[in-house]
Amino acid sequence: MALQEPAPRSSVRLLWTVPILVWLTLVICLAMTGLAWYSVKTSSEQAAADVFRRLSQEIGENIVQRMLAYEQVLRGGVALFEASDTVTRADWRHYVGKLQIEENFPGIQGIGFAKVIRPHELARHIAEIRAEGFPDYTLRPPGERELYTSIVYLEPFNRRNRAAFGYDMFSEPTRNATMSLARDSGQTAVSGKVILKQEITRDVQNGFLMYLPLYRKGVALETVEQRRAALLGYVYSPFRVNNFMQGTLGEKQTDLDLRLYDGSEALPDRLIYQSKTRAEARPEFVPRFQGRQSLGLPGHAWLLEIRSTSLYEANIDSAKHHIVAAAGLIISLLLTAFVWSLVTRRQRAQALADAMTTTVREREAFIQAIVDHAADGIVVIDQAGRILSFNHAAEAIFGHAAAEVIGQNVKMLMPEPDSSRHDGYIARYLRTGEKTILGARREVAGLRKNGEIFPLDLAVSEVYQTGGRVFAGMMRDITERKQAEEALRASEERFDLAIRGANDGLWDWNLKNNTVYYSPRWKEMLGYADYEVSPSLEEWSSRVHPDDLEPVMAAVRAHLDGKTSLYMSEHRIRHKDGHYLWILDRGIAQRGEQGRPQRMVGIHTDISERKRMEKMKNEFVSTVSHELRTPLTAIRGSLGLIAGGMTGELPQQAKELIDMAAANTERLLALINDLLDMDKIQSGALQFDLKAQEIMPLVEQAVANNRSYAEQYGVTYLLEAGLPGVMARVDAARFIQVMANLLSNAAKFSRPGGSVEVAVKAEDDSLRVSVTDHGVGISESFRDRIFEKFSQGDSSDTRHKGGTGLGLSISKSLIEKMGGQIGFDSQLGQGSTFYFTLPVVRPGSAE
Repeated sequence: MALQEPAPRSSVRLLWTVPILVWLTLVICLAMTGLAWYSVKTSSEQAAADVFRRLSQEIGENIVQRMLAYEQVLRGGVALFEASDTVTRADWRHYVGKLQIEENFPGIQGIGFAKVIRPHELARHIAEIRAEGFPDYTLRPPGERELYTSIVYLEPFNRRNRAAFGYDMFSEPTRNATMSLARDSGQTAVSGKVILKQEITRDVQNGFLMYLPLYRKGVALETVEQRRAALLGYVYSPFRVNNFMQGTLGEKQTDLDLRLYDGSEALPDRLIYQSKTRAEARPEFVPRFQGRQSLGLPGHAWLLEIRSTSLYEANIDSAKHHIVAAAGLIISLLLTAFVWSLVTRRQRAQALADAMTTTVREREAFIQAIVDHAADGIVVIDQAGRILSFNHAAEAIFGHAAAEVIGQNVKMLMPEPDSSRHDGYIARYLRTGEKTILGARREVAGLRKNGEIFPLDLAVSEVYQTGGRVFAGMMRDITERKQAEEALRASEERFDLAIRGANDGLWDWNLKNNTVYYSPRWKEMLGYADYEVSPSLEEWSSRVHPDDLEPVMAAVRAHLDGKTSLYMSEHRIRHKDGHYLWILDRGIAQRGEQGRPQRMVGIHTDISERKRMEKMKNEFVSTVSHELRTPLTAIRGSLGLIAGGMTGELPQQAKELIDMAAANTERLLALINDLLDMDKIQSGALQFDLKAQEIMPLVEQAVANNRSYAEQYGVTYLLEAGLPGVMARVDAARFIQVMANLLSNAAKFSRPGGSVEVAVKAEDDSLRVSVTDHGVGISESFRDRIFEKFSQGDSSDTRHKGGTGLGLSISKSLIEKMGGQIGFDSQLGQGSTFYFTLPVVRPGSAE
């Protein structure tokens, strides 16, 4: 210890012996680094401020230029009126359509025309608009005023813009002031902040409007009085501010906080637009850059306020001065360290030698720790086969402690005959260099301390050392893996026997490499030998009947996308000799950790015989139905004549029997008609006369036709909601047939004294017709089969109520043929609602 104590004092003396030039160089380098850092920092901040100022000016100019462009659009609309004797609704729609405003003028809500109406012209105006096909049109809001301005044209005439149809903008103060300014000046005028009538959803935005007056042609417009007298209306455009700013600026506003005020002052109640919501803006953040500018608009002014955000400032190149500082500091320190290293070279050399020795020892200890705690057994032997190292995993595998085997021949860990041959393996390798087990992984047998022989997975490598060569063996006990493989083989054998017993074909689709395994039975079902079918998906898809391929692939995609729990389809597939077999194809996908399908396994079942029997049954039903219809029609006519008194007055008992026979004849004819309709639907022979027509008259006719039927059960039909004027493309007779089926079912299964509600409502671009009863509801077990042929929920109750089990199946087919969908909702004990939807046909569109 006494010899080591002077070392710190000599280090201190060496520190003071360093030449003053070293310290002077360090001070000068640091001073130059500071000056360079300040200069770069100042220039970077000035450049960032200039960029923000130019960007702010560009945003303001974009807004003003976009407003001028919209003004030119309005002037085009005025020019259309001035160049035409009459501008019809169709003319206006054509004009606006040619502008393609969604592409060329993003942000504009629409282009419209508001007509000026004097009080004595009001009644005639309303009648004219209603005659154009708008029976519910009226001027809003109601009330007497000196002058009206009704929105009569507004394109595109979508759902949002239809909410403003017929609105008198002159009735609202802000719009009135702007329209009066435009009228008196003859120039374009922009309104203050308003809420548009088009705000009919939850996403309510601030808005504004731009007006350009339209005057009668050929009159003087020099004075305010002359312009007021000659005013015909306004060409205008409504704007939703958020949409306007997005369409005007696009991505320029994403990392800036833009605030737009109505007027020239930044007052909270004048705020018309803010690009960053309160949730997005951090109250504690103080922007480095901000600015205001007044935007001169036609007849109005806006104040634009722009602030930088944390995202904007994060993208500013602010790293240069830091890089300069860091580089200067590093250079200064390196130069000083270099000089210092010259003085302390000897001490450093000794320290380096000590560090290397420590590192080698630590590395040896680290490697030994890895070997000792490795999951695999590691055994190291010398050229004579003696064990040099035996880690913990090897102890667990063989049951020997390391102390028991170190120095022993490794063959003690091997059963016969490997134990006797091992020394010969090593000697032959050392003599000839011929490798038997080196460098390769193989399965061998091991011998535990208790005498148990077990399978090992072994890999041996050769390591050269100063004292000679050693051999390291890495091994793993694979007893459990072998048992699992044997269990898997047995399971596969049982599965193969089950598939063979079921006489089904098996397929296994590997989605990763798009290969398919087809079992021998799969190939045999189609008449092929095993070698004649390659493992590709085309071997299957090319044989599927062309008419079936698209729906089958749709079912496969639906299952792979997770929309169905099981893939199942019935389709035809071509046999080797050319004829088609009917196949029931079922499969299920195996998915990975993220739910992505990895493979899909399924079976093919030949159902050709079942399909043949179904066809025979359908042909029999069709033949019998046709053969029974003619005599039953004659019987119904004869019974009607007898009941009508053609053969004279009947006794009461005979009359009751005749009525009973007539009723049962009608039920039998209804069954035959349903069977014939089903036969036509299946064969594609059912004809449809599809026309665009109003739905409400058809619904009302169906309710009226079935009212007497409901009275038999003591039930009342109530038409609760309707959509006058709404049209759909339907076959009127088939539509009424569907309604009659739903209404009769609802009446049959309602309680006496109850009611059945019928409603027609809008649903996006479709209409929804619903029939609701308050009966017993539909059981869970029957819901999946309710639209199948001959399906009945409770056969005893159905016989009591009457019915064939075909009505809903026919109704579903008819609705789908007319482009709609049918469904139901039900609560057991509370009733059911059956509904169907049909696409709406807009007025004036082609059938």
